[in-house]
Amino acid sequence: MADKRVTIRDVAQAIGVHHSTVSLALADDPRITPETKSRVMEAAKELGYSAHHAARALRKGRYHTIALLHWDEYPFDSHVFFNEIMAGITRICANRDQLMVLVPAGVGRNGTVPADKLLLQTPTDGAVLVGGKLQYEALKRLAIGGYPMVHLGERHVEGIDLPFVSGDWQHGAYLATEHLLAQGHRRIAFVYLPDKVGQFLGRRRAGWEEALRNAGVNPDPTWVIPCGEKESDAAACLEALRAGGHTAAIFAFHRTARAVLQVAAQAGLAIPQDLAVVAFDEVEGSDRLNPPLTTVAQSTTDLTKKSVEMLLDLIEGIDPGERHLRIPMWLNIRASSTVPR
Repeated sequence: MADKRVTIRDVAQAIGVHHSTVSLALADDPRITPETKSRVMEAAKELGYSAHHAARALRKGRYHTIALLHWDEYPFDSHVFFNEIMAGITRICANRDQLMVLVPAGVGRNGTVPADKLLLQTPTDGAVLVGGKLQYEALKRLAIGGYPMVHLGERHVEGIDLPFVSGDWQHGAYLATEHLLAQGHRRIAFVYLPDKVGQFLGRRRAGWEEALRNAGVNPDPTWVIPCGEKESDAAACLEALRAGGHTAAIFAFHRTARAVLQVAAQAGLAIPQDLAVVAFDEVEGSDRLNPPLTTVAQSTTDLTKKSVEMLLDLIEGIDPGERHLRIPMWLNIRASSTVPR
Protein backbone atom coordinates (compact mmCIF):
# COMPACT_ATOMS: atom_id res chain seq x y z
CA MET A 1 0.00 0.00 0.00
CA ALA A 2 2.93 2.34 0.69
CA ASP A 3 3.80 2.33 -3.00
CA LYS A 4 0.26 3.21 -4.12
CA ARG A 5 0.21 6.57 -5.90
CA VAL A 6 -1.95 9.10 -4.09
CA THR A 7 -4.53 10.73 -6.38
CA ILE A 8 -6.78 13.78 -6.28
CA ARG A 9 -9.64 11.49 -5.28
CA ASP A 10 -7.70 10.34 -2.21
CA VAL A 11 -7.13 13.95 -1.15
CA ALA A 12 -10.81 14.75 -1.69
CA GLN A 13 -11.95 11.79 0.39
CA ALA A 14 -9.62 12.74 3.24
CA ILE A 15 -11.18 16.18 3.71
CA GLY A 16 -14.72 15.35 2.64
CA VAL A 17 -15.02 17.36 -0.57
CA HIS A 18 -15.65 16.49 -4.21
CA HIS A 19 -12.58 15.64 -6.28
CA SER A 20 -13.36 18.55 -8.64
CA THR A 21 -12.97 20.90 -5.67
CA VAL A 22 -9.48 19.54 -5.07
CA SER A 23 -8.60 19.96 -8.73
CA LEU A 24 -9.81 23.57 -8.75
CA ALA A 25 -8.05 24.33 -5.47
CA LEU A 26 -4.74 23.02 -6.84
CA ALA A 27 -5.26 25.26 -9.88
CA ASP A 28 -5.77 28.25 -7.54
CA ASP A 29 -9.26 28.80 -8.94
CA PRO A 30 -10.83 31.96 -7.43
CA ARG A 31 -14.13 30.16 -6.83
CA ILE A 32 -12.49 28.07 -4.10
CA THR A 33 -12.15 29.80 -0.72
CA PRO A 34 -8.69 30.35 0.78
CA GLU A 35 -9.69 28.13 3.71
CA THR A 36 -10.54 25.21 1.40
CA LYS A 37 -7.35 25.72 -0.62
CA SER A 38 -5.35 25.57 2.60
CA ARG A 39 -7.10 22.33 3.67
CA VAL A 40 -6.45 20.80 0.25
CA MET A 41 -2.75 21.68 0.30
CA GLU A 42 -2.36 20.40 3.87
CA ALA A 43 -4.09 17.11 3.05
CA ALA A 44 -2.05 16.73 -0.12
CA LYS A 45 1.14 17.15 1.90
CA GLU A 46 0.06 14.73 4.64
CA LEU A 47 -0.99 12.03 2.17
CA GLY A 48 2.13 12.39 0.08
CA TYR A 49 0.33 13.71 -2.95
CA SER A 50 3.09 14.71 -5.33
CA ALA A 51 4.31 18.11 -4.17
CA HIS A 52 5.71 18.97 -7.60
CA HIS A 53 2.32 18.02 -9.10
CA ALA A 54 0.46 20.41 -6.82
CA ALA A 55 3.03 23.14 -7.24
CA ARG A 56 2.89 22.81 -11.01
CA ALA A 57 -0.88 23.24 -10.89
CA LEU A 58 -0.51 26.51 -8.98
CA ARG A 59 2.35 27.72 -11.16
CA LYS A 60 0.80 26.94 -14.52
CA GLY A 61 -2.85 27.48 -13.65
CA ARG A 62 -3.67 23.92 -14.67
CA TYR A 63 -7.10 22.54 -13.83
CA HIS A 64 -6.18 18.91 -14.54
CA THR A 65 -9.59 18.73 -16.18
CA ILE A 66 -10.44 18.11 -19.82
CA ALA A 67 -13.72 18.74 -21.60
CA LEU A 68 -15.58 16.25 -23.73
CA LEU A 69 -17.38 18.54 -26.16
CA HIS A 70 -20.29 16.88 -27.92
CA TRP A 71 -21.36 18.44 -31.23
CA ASP A 72 -24.71 17.11 -32.31
CA GLU A 73 -28.44 17.53 -32.24
CA TYR A 74 -28.83 14.22 -30.39
CA PRO A 75 -28.64 14.15 -26.59
CA PHE A 76 -25.44 12.35 -25.63
CA ASP A 77 -27.22 9.60 -23.72
CA SER A 78 -29.40 8.70 -26.71
CA HIS A 79 -26.48 7.32 -28.70
CA VAL A 80 -24.81 4.06 -27.69
CA PHE A 81 -21.49 4.90 -29.38
CA PHE A 82 -21.23 8.26 -27.61
CA ASN A 83 -22.00 6.58 -24.29
CA GLU A 84 -19.12 4.17 -24.89
CA ILE A 85 -16.83 7.09 -25.72
CA MET A 86 -17.80 9.01 -22.58
CA ALA A 87 -17.27 5.95 -20.38
CA GLY A 88 -13.88 5.27 -21.98
CA ILE A 89 -12.62 8.83 -21.60
CA THR A 90 -13.81 8.98 -18.00
CA ARG A 91 -11.94 5.76 -17.21
CA ILE A 92 -8.72 6.90 -18.88
CA CYS A 93 -8.85 10.31 -17.21
CA ALA A 94 -9.17 8.64 -13.82
CA ASN A 95 -6.09 6.55 -14.58
CA ARG A 96 -4.18 9.70 -15.57
CA ASP A 97 -5.32 11.68 -12.52
CA GLN A 98 -7.47 13.96 -14.66
CA LEU A 99 -11.10 14.94 -14.46
CA MET A 100 -13.53 14.98 -17.38
CA VAL A 101 -16.50 17.30 -17.81
CA LEU A 102 -19.16 16.89 -20.50
CA VAL A 103 -19.94 20.03 -22.50
CA PRO A 104 -22.97 19.52 -24.81
CA ALA A 105 -22.69 22.01 -27.68
CA GLY A 106 -25.57 20.98 -29.91
CA VAL A 107 -28.64 20.48 -27.70
CA GLY A 108 -30.82 22.65 -25.47
CA ARG A 109 -29.87 26.26 -24.97
CA ASN A 110 -26.20 25.38 -25.53
CA GLY A 111 -27.12 24.72 -29.16
CA THR A 112 -27.11 28.47 -29.78
CA VAL A 113 -23.94 29.27 -27.80
CA PRO A 114 -20.62 29.29 -29.73
CA ALA A 115 -18.54 26.29 -28.74
CA ASP A 116 -15.46 28.39 -28.01
CA LYS A 117 -17.44 30.45 -25.50
CA LEU A 118 -18.72 27.28 -23.82
CA LEU A 119 -15.20 25.85 -23.49
CA LEU A 120 -13.53 29.04 -22.33
CA GLN A 121 -16.21 29.51 -19.65
CA THR A 122 -15.49 25.99 -18.36
CA PRO A 123 -12.36 25.46 -16.20
CA THR A 124 -10.58 23.01 -18.49
CA ASP A 125 -7.10 22.64 -19.97
CA GLY A 126 -8.24 21.29 -23.35
CA ALA A 127 -10.98 19.29 -25.05
CA VAL A 128 -11.74 16.09 -26.88
CA LEU A 129 -14.35 16.91 -29.53
CA VAL A 130 -16.88 14.37 -30.79
CA GLY A 131 -19.96 14.50 -32.99
CA GLY A 132 -21.06 15.25 -36.52
CA LYS A 133 -21.93 18.94 -36.68
CA LEU A 134 -18.95 21.24 -36.25
CA GLN A 135 -18.84 24.97 -35.59
CA TYR A 136 -15.97 25.77 -37.91
CA GLU A 137 -15.54 29.42 -36.95
CA ALA A 138 -15.52 28.53 -33.26
CA LEU A 139 -12.83 25.92 -33.91
CA LYS A 140 -10.71 28.47 -35.75
CA ARG A 141 -10.99 30.93 -32.88
CA LEU A 142 -9.97 28.24 -30.38
CA ALA A 143 -7.00 27.22 -32.54
CA ILE A 144 -5.83 30.81 -32.93
CA GLY A 145 -6.08 31.24 -29.16
CA GLY A 146 -3.91 28.17 -28.61
CA TYR A 147 -6.59 26.08 -26.87
CA PRO A 148 -5.53 22.39 -27.03
CA MET A 149 -8.07 20.10 -28.70
CA VAL A 150 -8.31 16.74 -30.43
CA HIS A 151 -11.24 15.59 -32.54
CA LEU A 152 -12.39 12.02 -32.03
CA GLY A 153 -13.18 11.10 -35.61
CA GLU A 154 -11.47 12.44 -38.71
CA ARG A 155 -12.18 16.10 -39.42
CA HIS A 156 -10.42 18.70 -41.54
CA VAL A 157 -11.01 22.42 -41.03
CA GLU A 158 -9.70 24.87 -43.60
CA GLY A 159 -7.06 27.19 -42.18
CA ILE A 160 -6.14 25.16 -39.09
CA ASP A 161 -4.39 21.88 -38.34
CA LEU A 162 -6.98 20.06 -36.23
CA PRO A 163 -5.49 16.97 -34.56
CA PHE A 164 -7.70 13.89 -34.71
CA VAL A 165 -7.87 10.22 -33.76
CA SER A 166 -10.18 8.20 -35.95
CA GLY A 167 -11.03 4.77 -37.20
CA ASP A 168 -9.61 4.13 -40.66
CA TRP A 169 -13.01 4.55 -42.28
CA GLN A 170 -11.82 4.12 -45.84
CA HIS A 171 -10.14 0.81 -45.12
CA GLY A 172 -13.17 -0.32 -43.09
CA ALA A 173 -15.47 0.29 -46.05
CA TYR A 174 -12.99 -1.49 -48.29
CA LEU A 175 -13.10 -4.56 -46.05
CA ALA A 176 -16.90 -4.54 -46.01
CA THR A 177 -17.12 -4.30 -49.79
CA GLU A 178 -14.45 -6.95 -50.27
CA HIS A 179 -16.42 -9.28 -47.99
CA LEU A 180 -19.62 -8.83 -50.00
CA LEU A 181 -17.76 -9.31 -53.28
CA ALA A 182 -16.39 -12.58 -51.92
CA GLN A 183 -20.00 -13.70 -51.31
CA GLY A 184 -20.66 -13.26 -55.04
CA HIS A 185 -22.39 -9.86 -54.94
CA ARG A 186 -21.72 -7.25 -57.63
CA ARG A 187 -24.53 -4.70 -57.35
CA ILE A 188 -23.52 -3.45 -53.91
CA ALA A 189 -25.19 -0.24 -52.83
CA PHE A 190 -23.74 2.40 -50.50
CA VAL A 191 -26.42 3.76 -48.16
CA TYR A 192 -25.92 7.02 -46.31
CA LEU A 193 -27.82 9.18 -43.83
CA PRO A 194 -28.65 12.52 -45.53
CA ASP A 195 -27.94 14.49 -42.33
CA LYS A 196 -24.46 12.91 -42.12
CA VAL A 197 -22.85 13.97 -45.39
CA GLY A 198 -19.62 15.30 -43.93
CA GLN A 199 -16.03 14.19 -44.25
CA PHE A 200 -16.51 10.81 -42.57
CA LEU A 201 -18.98 9.86 -45.31
CA GLY A 202 -16.50 10.72 -48.05
CA ARG A 203 -13.84 8.37 -46.75
CA ARG A 204 -16.31 5.52 -46.31
CA ARG A 205 -17.63 6.01 -49.82
CA ALA A 206 -14.05 6.13 -51.14
CA GLY A 207 -13.31 2.70 -49.61
CA TRP A 208 -16.45 1.25 -51.19
CA GLU A 209 -15.53 2.67 -54.60
CA GLU A 210 -11.92 1.48 -54.35
CA ALA A 211 -12.89 -2.12 -53.56
CA LEU A 212 -15.44 -2.24 -56.39
CA ARG A 213 -12.97 -0.87 -58.93
CA ASN A 214 -10.28 -3.32 -57.83
CA ALA A 215 -12.81 -6.10 -58.51
CA GLY A 216 -13.58 -4.72 -61.98
CA VAL A 217 -16.97 -3.31 -60.96
CA ASN A 218 -17.89 0.26 -61.86
CA PRO A 219 -19.36 2.07 -58.79
CA ASP A 220 -22.36 3.67 -60.46
CA PRO A 221 -23.38 6.97 -58.73
CA THR A 222 -27.01 5.75 -58.70
CA TRP A 223 -25.89 3.02 -56.30
CA VAL A 224 -25.42 5.70 -53.61
CA ILE A 225 -28.79 5.76 -51.85
CA PRO A 226 -30.04 8.01 -49.01
CA CYS A 227 -31.87 6.60 -46.01
CA GLY A 228 -33.25 8.42 -42.98
CA GLU A 229 -33.98 6.92 -39.59
CA LYS A 230 -37.80 6.89 -39.74
CA GLU A 231 -39.71 3.76 -40.75
CA SER A 232 -41.00 5.54 -43.87
CA ASP A 233 -37.41 6.45 -44.82
CA ALA A 234 -36.29 2.85 -44.37
CA ALA A 235 -39.19 1.61 -46.49
CA ALA A 236 -38.29 4.05 -49.28
CA CYS A 237 -34.63 2.96 -49.08
CA LEU A 238 -35.56 -0.71 -49.27
CA GLU A 239 -37.78 0.00 -52.28
CA ALA A 240 -34.87 1.81 -54.00
CA LEU A 241 -32.52 -1.08 -53.26
CA ARG A 242 -34.96 -3.60 -54.71
CA ALA A 243 -35.75 -1.43 -57.75
CA GLY A 244 -32.05 -1.03 -58.44
CA GLY A 245 -31.47 -4.77 -58.41
CA HIS A 246 -29.08 -4.56 -55.46
CA THR A 247 -28.33 -7.81 -53.70
CA ALA A 248 -26.18 -6.22 -51.00
CA ALA A 249 -25.69 -2.89 -49.27
CA ILE A 250 -23.16 -1.18 -47.03
CA PHE A 251 -24.75 1.21 -44.55
CA ALA A 252 -22.57 4.13 -43.45
CA PHE A 253 -24.67 4.55 -40.30
CA HIS A 254 -25.88 1.68 -38.12
CA ARG A 255 -29.26 3.17 -37.18
CA THR A 256 -30.40 3.15 -40.80
CA ALA A 257 -29.28 -0.47 -41.22
CA ARG A 258 -31.35 -1.49 -38.20
CA ALA A 259 -34.38 0.34 -39.58
CA VAL A 260 -34.05 -1.37 -42.97
CA LEU A 261 -33.69 -4.79 -41.36
CA GLN A 262 -36.93 -4.22 -39.49
CA VAL A 263 -38.80 -3.05 -42.62
CA ALA A 264 -37.39 -5.97 -44.64
CA ALA A 265 -38.69 -8.44 -42.06
CA GLN A 266 -42.14 -6.84 -42.20
CA ALA A 267 -42.06 -7.16 -46.01
CA GLY A 268 -41.23 -10.86 -45.77
CA LEU A 269 -37.75 -10.50 -47.26
CA ALA A 270 -35.00 -12.91 -46.22
CA ILE A 271 -31.72 -11.45 -45.00
CA PRO A 272 -29.14 -12.12 -46.44
CA GLN A 273 -30.72 -14.21 -49.23
CA ASP A 274 -32.66 -11.28 -50.68
CA LEU A 275 -30.36 -8.54 -49.40
CA ALA A 276 -27.01 -8.86 -47.63
CA VAL A 277 -26.33 -6.08 -45.13
CA VAL A 278 -23.14 -4.70 -43.56
CA ALA A 279 -23.09 -1.56 -41.40
CA PHE A 280 -20.81 0.87 -39.61
CA ASP A 281 -20.36 0.66 -36.53
CA GLU A 282 -20.31 -2.10 -33.95
CA VAL A 283 -22.69 -1.06 -31.17
CA GLU A 284 -24.14 -3.00 -28.26
CA GLY A 285 -26.90 -5.32 -29.42
CA SER A 286 -25.68 -5.73 -33.03
CA ASP A 287 -25.18 -9.44 -32.38
CA ARG A 288 -28.72 -9.82 -31.01
CA LEU A 289 -30.62 -8.46 -33.99
CA ASN A 290 -32.61 -10.78 -36.25
CA PRO A 291 -30.51 -11.65 -38.10
CA PRO A 292 -27.34 -10.64 -36.23
CA LEU A 293 -25.77 -7.67 -38.03
CA THR A 294 -22.37 -7.79 -39.72
CA THR A 295 -20.53 -4.63 -38.67
CA VAL A 296 -17.42 -2.61 -39.42
CA ALA A 297 -15.91 -2.28 -35.95
CA GLN A 298 -13.31 -0.16 -34.23
CA SER A 299 -11.86 -0.19 -30.75
CA THR A 300 -13.45 2.53 -28.63
CA THR A 301 -10.77 1.75 -26.06
CA ASP A 302 -8.05 2.68 -28.55
CA LEU A 303 -9.96 5.71 -29.78
CA THR A 304 -10.44 7.15 -26.32
CA LYS A 305 -6.99 6.22 -24.99
CA LYS A 306 -5.12 7.70 -27.93
CA SER A 307 -7.34 10.81 -28.02
CA VAL A 308 -6.71 11.59 -24.35
CA GLU A 309 -2.99 10.83 -24.65
CA MET A 310 -2.66 13.14 -27.65
CA LEU A 311 -4.58 15.89 -25.89
CA LEU A 312 -2.49 15.65 -22.71
CA ASP A 313 0.68 15.88 -24.81
CA LEU A 314 -0.64 19.03 -26.46
CA ILE A 315 -1.60 20.51 -23.08
CA GLU A 316 1.93 19.84 -21.77
CA GLY A 317 3.50 21.34 -24.89
CA ILE A 318 4.83 17.95 -26.01
CA ASP A 319 4.91 17.10 -29.70
CA PRO A 320 2.55 14.10 -30.03
CA GLY A 321 4.25 13.04 -33.26
CA GLU A 322 1.38 11.88 -35.46
CA ARG A 323 -1.39 14.48 -35.22
CA HIS A 324 -3.73 12.71 -37.66
CA LEU A 325 -4.03 9.16 -36.35
CA ARG A 326 -6.16 6.46 -37.98
CA ILE A 327 -6.56 3.19 -36.11
CA PRO A 328 -7.40 -0.16 -37.75
CA MET A 329 -10.97 -1.35 -38.26
CA TRP A 330 -12.19 -4.90 -38.77
CA LEU A 331 -15.32 -6.85 -39.67
CA ASN A 332 -17.53 -8.72 -37.23
CA ILE A 333 -19.08 -11.12 -39.74
CA ARG A 334 -22.56 -12.34 -38.83
CA ALA A 335 -25.67 -13.75 -40.45
CA SER A 336 -26.86 -10.51 -42.10
CA SER A 337 -24.23 -10.92 -44.82
CA THR A 338 -23.49 -14.64 -45.08
CA VAL A 339 -25.71 -17.58 -45.94
CA PRO A 340 -25.02 -20.66 -43.74
CA ARG A 341 -23.35 -23.42 -45.72
